[in-house]
Amino acid sequence: MLRKKSLLVLVAILIILLAALFILNQKEASKNSPEPSQNNGDLFTMEESGVIAKDWIENNAPTYKFDGQNLKLKDSYEIGLKEIDPSVEEGGESKCEDCYEFAFDFSSRQAGYGNREGEMLAQVITPHTLKVRVESGEVTRAVTDQKYDELNQEMLQEETSLNQEDVRTYIKENISDLAPEQAVLGGNFYVIKMIFLSENNVLVQYEDGHKAYVGKAEYTLSGDNINVRSFENVDIEVKKLAEINFSEAGNITFGNDQNPQLVYEKPGAPALTKNINFNESITCYNFEANSLVQKNCEQVNWEEGDRVKVFGLEEENDFQANFIVFLK
Repeated sequence: MLRKKSLLVLVAILIILLAALFILNQKEASKNSPEPSQNNGDLFTMEESGVIAKDWIENNAPTYKFDGQNLKLKDSYEIGLKEIDPSVEEGGESKCEDCYEFAFDFSSRQAGYGNREGEMLAQVITPHTLKVRVESGEVTRAVTDQKYDELNQEMLQEETSLNQEDVRTYIKENISDLAPEQAVLGGNFYVIKMIFLSENNVLVQYEDGHKAYVGKAEYTLSGDNINVRSFENVDIEVKKLAEINFSEAGNITFGNDQNPQLVYEKPGAPALTKNINFNESITCYNFEANSLVQKNCEQVNWEEGDRVKVFGLEEENDFQANFIVFLK
C-alpha cells in the first residue's frame, strides 16, 4: 500500500513539473513574439516592432542567415503614410500609428547577397546595412544596402535610361575582353548576332574569322552602368542562332490535335497564332532562383497558358523552334 502511495506521489510531482515547464515555455515564446501593448490597445510600440524586426532578420533574411554576424540596431524611427503609400496626398493624414523602420548593421564573412550556396565567393568580411519596415506587427519591406530585396530574394533594379541597344553596343565594343578564350592566328573577335532571352540574359554569336562561338551573357543595368556579371560559352550550334528570323513572347495553347501553339499579339493584330514545330536540338531555358538556366526540354513541364518567349525559323503558319524561354 505504501509503495502504491509513493508511486502516486511521484506521478503527481512529475505532472506538476511538466506543467511548470510548459508555462515557462509559453512565457518565453510570448517574449519572442510580442503582442500589441495593452497600454495602446491593438497598436504595436516601437520597442515591440524592433523585436519583431530583429527576429525576422535572424530567422528569415537570406543574406544574414547564410553567413551574417554581429547584428546590431543602428537606428529606428516612425514612418508616415506617405512613405508607405505614395498615393496619399500631401497634407493628408501623415502618421501611421504603428509603422516603423529599423536600420541594422551586420557583416558577412563572404561577398554577395542572399543564399549563395554553390557560388564562387570572395572570402572577405563585408559590412551591410539592412533596413526593415514593420507595419502593425508585420514585416513588409526588408532591403540590404539599398540593393537586395530580402523579402523577394532578388536584386533591386535601379532606374536607368539604358536599353537593349546600349547592351548590344557595349558587348560589341568589349567582346575581346568578355570572351573566355583568345582569338587565333592574329584575328580579332567581332559579334555576328545577338538574341535577348530575357531582360538580363543574351546569347551572343561571335567569331575571329577562323572559329565561331556562342556565348551567354548575364548582365544588369544600374544608372549609367552596364555590368556583365558573367559571360560563358555554351554548347549550342552556331547555325541555331544564325538562322533565327522569328522571335515573339506569348502564351502556349494546345490545338485540337494537341500540338502546341503560340498565341501572341502585335500592334493592331491581337491573338495571332502559330504552330510550334520542334527539332531534336531545341534548347529550353527556365528560371531557377532568379537565374536563367539551360534545361533539357523533356524535363520542363509544359502547361496550357504558360508564358514563353520563342526564337526560331518562321514558315507560313508555323515556325521551327530553336529556343524556348519559360518566363516567370
